[in-house]
Amino acid sequence: MEIINSKHPGIARIEKQVDSAISNINAINSMQKISLLNERYYSGSELCSIFHFSSRALQNYRDEGIIPYTMIGSKILYRESDINEILEKNYHQ
Repeated sequence: MEIINSKHPGIARIEKQVDSAISNINAINSMQKISLLNERYYSGSELCSIFHFSSRALQNYRDEGIIPYTMIGSKILYRESDINEILEKNYHQ
């Protein structure tokens, strides 16, 4: 019967694999944080101005779940990538 302790070659190999996995996870997390920081958010008035619809229409789109939004306190923001996705999904030739 073999006794396995922290000096066993198999344990060292597993530790390297775990360290590599942790490094990969950290790299992915860093990329996600960077993409969040680079994301543009629009206010309701900006969206209304860009798309020429009323604030009431925008509220209806929120209420009906058509346009996703983020709410911080009483401030409502709309992520640019979500708006682009909606536009692409609803594009008709």
